[in-house]
Amino acid sequence: MGFRFRRSLRIAPGIRLNFGKRSMSLSLGPRGASVTIGGRGTHANVGLPGTGLSYRHRLDSPGGQRRAERHRARERREQVHTEARQRAAALTDVTLALGDRGELLVTDRQGAPLSRAHRRLLWKQHGDAITAWLHERMDSINGDVGLLADIHLDTPAPDDAPHDIPAPFAEPAPEPPATPSMAPKPAPPEQPEPGLLTRLFGLGEDAHAERTAAAQAEHRRRYRAWLERERARAEQHRRAVSRWQQAHADWRRRKAAHEAAEAERLRAFAARLRTDQKLMEALLADALDQLDWPRETLVDFEIQPRMASVWLDVDLPEIGDLPQREATLAKRRRRLLVKDKPKTRLRQEYARHVHGIVLRMAGTVFATLPAVERVVLSGYSQRLDPATGVVNDDYLLSVDFDRAGFARIDFDALERVDPVAAVAAFPHRRRLLKRDGFRAIEPFVMPGSVG
Repeated sequence: MGFRFRRSLRIAPGIRLNFGKRSMSLSLGPRGASVTIGGRGTHANVGLPGTGLSYRHRLDSPGGQRRAERHRARERREQVHTEARQRAAALTDVTLALGDRGELLVTDRQGAPLSRAHRRLLWKQHGDAITAWLHERMDSINGDVGLLADIHLDTPAPDDAPHDIPAPFAEPAPEPPATPSMAPKPAPPEQPEPGLLTRLFGLGEDAHAERTAAAQAEHRRRYRAWLERERARAEQHRRAVSRWQQAHADWRRRKAAHEAAEAERLRAFAARLRTDQKLMEALLADALDQLDWPRETLVDFEIQPRMASVWLDVDLPEIGDLPQREATLAKRRRRLLVKDKPKTRLRQEYARHVHGIVLRMAGTVFATLPAVERVVLSGYSQRLDPATGVVNDDYLLSVDFDRAGFARIDFDALERVDPVAAVAAFPHRRRLLKRDGFRAIEPFVMPGSVG
């Protein structure tokens, strides 16, 4: 559709011959409402007679057919998109699993394996999500190897003595009263203008003077009322400031008394930390309870203040609690490679983990109780006796740490410390064989204990 200019030749009433650049056409009907027949089809014309400006619409246009074709093509495209969305939805509703050796198993909602074509489409559409899932499975199989092998990296230095934190003075300081804003003064009255007769002939001068005097008197009355209100407001503020000053002085006295009491309590805490056995037990129990262990680790301890020593029995994890297999992502990143760990490496990881536990626990005792000079730690584990079939609590190692020797460790570079060698630097009992791992030992015995 559009507007156009054209020229025409009238050949009979109501009939015109139209000339175009490439063809001619015949128009029937009066100007402004005619029908044109030509090589380009039949058009209805609506125009403005005398101007040559008209609006055309094709009557025999194949546009209806083209519109129908476009509509059918749009429906076909929508159908293709719908089928693609349905396939994608079907592929997202799948179950991912790993085979024994790390191969990726994909099944649909009915539990049937996906076809090769659908697997290709699945990887194309959701490859990143599947790779992330494989990484999660890999981390689950491997466990937190870093935390297991390097648990000693969180060992505190023996001079990291605990200190009580002073309780802040919780009462907020009283707020000073806000300074009141002064109300605006009453505006002076406007002087009434004398009338025309008064200006020309002096008539009504007395009335004009009376109006002027009344306006001035009203202004003076308003000013006195404003002044009284401002004086009362200022006096009220002065009293509020006086009350605040007294309240603030009382608050400062209470704050000073609180801070003095806290300082005395902290001095008493430092002394109690070396003499009060109940406080020492409570602090050590809390410190050991706060330790983050990757496997369950049970501890029994006894403090001997007079001997400045602590004895601990630690229920260590078993070697079977460590990850027994290891997984890596395959080169094409579409499956995992899962294999059993070699027995020798598994025993090495277990030995490093156990010694790391012992080292970290001894450091926690020294850091929590500054009066303790000696920590004797014995670790045991539940193991099967193949001769009897009974599970026994076998002690695996027993170490006698002293504070001075423990302080020689470089706690700023624990990543360079081998926990197995660090524990071996102290008096210890341990039978650690490269081929067979730990053998049972007799631990150090606390003086006065039975057995």
